[in-house]
Amino acid sequence: AIDDLGFINCDPSGVPYRCGDDELTCPGTGICIKPEQLCDFHDDCLNGKDEKKEKCSQVPGYCTLDDNKCGWKDVENEFGYYWLTQSGFTLSLFTGPESDHTTGKGRYLHIETSQPHELGDIAA
Repeated sequence: AIDDLGFINCDPSGVPYRCGDDELTCPGTGICIKPEQLCDFHDDCLNGKDEKKEKCSQVPGYCTLDDNKCGWKDVENEFGYYWLTQSGFTLSLFTGPESDHTTGKGRYLHIETSQPHELGDIAA
């Protein structure tokens, strides 16, 4: 029996496929992607090569919240709400996502609203 069969760089002519002039070739997979697909938080190359932090950190506006708050700042307020970065569930039971929406392994930004906070408090 044959198990776990995969086809890589298959082309009926036997000649490796060449990406178009307006496309980039993904290292390791040969998948062709458009330049705007680089650093878009989606693994278009199927091996993460188009989302490498070393390369993407050079892109203006690219931020994953893994190293800092990406320009989000706390505003002093009487209620004590502050922006927090978190990975995994929040400290409050049954609230918040279990992971970030980009890689599923990174951090996300949230405000803790459980006690001692009360109904009517304002977050800034």
